[in-house]
Amino acid sequence: MNPSNKQLDQKLIEAISANSDEKLTADSLVESILDSGVVLFHDQYEVAYMSPDGSGRDIYRIKSNKGKLWIQNYAYTNHCQVIGSDILKRATQTLEGQAIFGSDEHKLHVRVFSNDDGLLYDLGKSAVLINPAGWEIIDKPPIVFKRFSHHKPQVNPIKNGDVKLLFKYINIADKESQLLLLVYVISAFIPNFPHPLLILYGPQGAGKTTPMMVMKSLIDPSAMITGSSAPTKYEELIQILSHHAFIFFDNLSKMPEWFSDALARAATGDSFSKRELYSDDDDVIYHIQLPIALNGINQIVYKSDLLDRSILLELERISPKKRKEYQVFWSEFEKDQPAILGGIFDILAKAMKLYPSVKLSKLPRMADFARWGYAIAEAAGFKGEDFIKAYSKNIDTQHEEAINASPVAQTILALMEDKLEWHGTPAELYKVLHAIANNDLELGSSKAWPKDAARLSKSLSIILPNLQAKGIYLDRKRGKERLITITKTTVNTDATDA
Repeated sequence: MNPSNKQLDQKLIEAISANSDEKLTADSLVESILDSGVVLFHDQYEVAYMSPDGSGRDIYRIKSNKGKLWIQNYAYTNHCQVIGSDILKRATQTLEGQAIFGSDEHKLHVRVFSNDDGLLYDLGKSAVLINPAGWEIIDKPPIVFKRFSHHKPQVNPIKNGDVKLLFKYINIADKESQLLLLVYVISAFIPNFPHPLLILYGPQGAGKTTPMMVMKSLIDPSAMITGSSAPTKYEELIQILSHHAFIFFDNLSKMPEWFSDALARAATGDSFSKRELYSDDDDVIYHIQLPIALNGINQIVYKSDLLDRSILLELERISPKKRKEYQVFWSEFEKDQPAILGGIFDILAKAMKLYPSVKLSKLPRMADFARWGYAIAEAAGFKGEDFIKAYSKNIDTQHEEAINASPVAQTILALMEDKLEWHGTPAELYKVLHAIANNDLELGSSKAWPKDAARLSKSLSIILPNLQAKGIYLDRKRGKERLITITKTTVNTDATDA
């Protein structure tokens, strides 16, 4: 028998002897747990947690099944007693009350966290600390991460990795698209700024789901590796988003307006409320800001506000010669994953050092992403200007998609094709655009065509940024009579300069 096992057996015998006449109560169990060094705390949503050793290695929500199992195991291991459901219930409630009303608050984050020391990335129990000096694995991270049942531990990264191995597993040959995707993936490890929505689309057999599964495995490994289907309810979406650091919605064929609006808010960063219980009047307020991705056969995002926050990448069908069996593909990826992840952290450390010196004279809608993208591209061995050009070109694609989806935008462009200015009332504008839509473009029967001048005004507000990208500007004046002036100017295609 192993000597350590002998010592353990002896301690167990002594514990049994010492406790044989002492029946545990809920009070004595709670007192014993508190004396053991367990740290109780609550998070920013007033949810009660405990940390058995006072670090962030193991954190349990007290009233969860795992939390209750820990309490039962503690009673058996330390007191050699199996506690009943009544003692467990009262001990759990007492510990929960102590955590909420008598203990400190620790704000918990999913997978990534940043402070003055740098970025912390959760590996499952240990964590990676990344800062401008480099990165290292910390065995006992602070209490900053929350973990859900679907979360999987991340592989340990290796130093001097190779992030370009990523493109062995993602079907993108175009160099500009590769650079955009590379920057997107690496920036997903940086919290607290708006991330663009990544949209992959292409024909069947283009491998749209696989690259997102690869990204999920790298950024936020989960048992839900195949992604989520589109939720049907707002509350369901909030639940999904709050449990991930990166999430993708797979094989979408349509985009309801409420879903599009919620994704735009979540990508930029906003607060969402969700009823805690159906019988409870209290709302839980979540602040959500995370990288989100979508895929589908067709490009399904057409609302201007969401397109403005997006990166669009079209994939081509994979040739039979390049296809691999599922098990072979993932076996090869698992071998390369530590090197890819290490390469990401190598680049992040360099980008964090470069970032303060990056100044862009012109900024797009996702300004933080553009600045981080410049630094990441430089750190990865590319030119920051090449990233800016690729991103600007992608923004032009966004405007084209929005205009193609809007019959109002198309009629405005047709109206201004042979003139530099148009002036009139909203009613007059509706009349002339309606004539163009019906007679020239055959768009008047479209469900998206506004039914009157008031609805036309709302449509114009939505697609105004896309028209401005084409050099079309609207000026509205209110007085005795409302007037609209539309002007056309030469477009400056240089969206950003470093």
